[in-house]
Amino acid sequence: LLHRRMSKIKVPMLIIWGEADYQDPWPTWTDEYKKLNGAMTKSSKPWTPPNAKYVLMPAGHFMHWELPKETTAHVSEFLDS
Repeated sequence: LLHRRMSKIKVPMLIIWGEADYQDPWPTWTDEYKKLNGAMTKSSKPWTPPNAKYVLMPAGHFMHWELPKETTAHVSEFLDS
């Protein structure tokens, strides 16, 4: 349900997900992300937030546990921008 409202969010947001995360809708996001070489603003998905930075990580659903330093670096970079 949340992903249906995400396109309405106007503030900058960071979306991080793991490549091996198979929870809906992430598998379709992963396919789309790879197809578009990370240019998600060109996505055909109606739930794609317009002001988001997208990060696909080599992890599963819990990338903050699997890759804590890398996840923290992405969050810190986003907050500093």
